[in-house]
Amino acid sequence: MEEVVAYRTVQGPAASAAQLHAALADPELSAVVFASGSAVRGFIELGGSKRLPAVTIGPHTTASAHELGFAVIAEAETQDVAGLSQAVARALPLEVPKNA
Repeated sequence: MEEVVAYRTVQGPAASAAQLHAALADPELSAVVFASGSAVRGFIELGGSKRLPAVTIGPHTTASAHELGFAVIAEAETQDVAGLSQAVARALPLEVPKNA
């Protein structure tokens, strides 16, 4: 007989909602960054908006983001922190003020 194990994934702890909404209020926010499909689902469950484009860590996360209505502007070439940070840098190049 095969054993069935059920897992409950916490995708959006309610205690995080206020912090998320405060972060989303930043007018300079250009995109959201997702490192997993569950992060995409949690973001939506907590009331996050699909108005911002997304940067994702890989194809599975990109698929989740598309399924939930996000425009994905970059996907990491390698599924690790370095790949994700490079995808962010490609999609959102740092603007340096001319008078700096």
